[in-house]
Amino acid sequence: MVSDINYRELLPNGDFAVVDALSKKLETLEPKVAQKVFDELRKEIYTDSLTGLDNRKAHDRYVAKFRAELEEEDNPNMTLSYIFLDLDKFKTINDTCGHKTGDSVLSGLGKILVETMNENLRVNNRRGKEDRRGENRTNSSERRNNDRRKNKSNDVDLVARLGGEEFVVVLKNTSLKATYEIAKRLHRVIGRNLSYLGKNGKRNKVTASVGIAQYPESCPKIDDVIKYADNGMYQMKQHGRNGVAFGTGFCIED
Repeated sequence: MVSDINYRELLPNGDFAVVDALSKKLETLEPKVAQKVFDELRKEIYTDSLTGLDNRKAHDRYVAKFRAELEEEDNPNMTLSYIFLDLDKFKTINDTCGHKTGDSVLSGLGKILVETMNENLRVNNRRGKEDRRGENRTNSSERRNNDRRKNKSNDVDLVARLGGEEFVVVLKNTSLKATYEIAKRLHRVIGRNLSYLGKNGKRNKVTASVGIAQYPESCPKIDDVIKYADNGMYQMKQHGRNGVAFGTGFCIED
């Protein structure tokens, strides 16, 4: 028996009969082998095969977990921030240079998102150490440290490709101001580093339109926060592309 494996994690909203059959099959294997097979299946189900990022199923599982934590802890201070990114004129890249080039651009974007967010996390960790060392400073210094602590981001919780050229970065307990600063940084890094080789032999820059939103500061419902961020991205597309915009509920239909 491999009692510590949560088989239904593989298909939380799927066919439980299939999951139960799988559990019976895996439990005939050696525990280490069964765990390895389970981990590989989980990775295949929740990972985008092109970029190696989390996929939409992983995103949906993450949001469901956050909602459960919010209900269990009854903590009104918990927040959920979204950065919604969509590449500008991506269809043109596919049409003129082929899907292989398009796939390379998508993979490159995934790498940029992960590397930039990891660097952001390293910076925040250093700041956290500085804050702890300064706990015995004067009251005015403590107030400045507290203000900075409120505006920094928490750990990177989710970087996912939802499909096509749509990507999201999701952060828990991150201020809207910090979310905006992170979105601007991502937008800037993408503009500087993401490119593809055109048919003329020259490298062409790739830009992104970005929308942000946060529950509950800018969006009152958890289920709508991604829609708000998507709306921000869409508004950016409508006003020239290649920028960052705050999302609203203006385009949301009940």
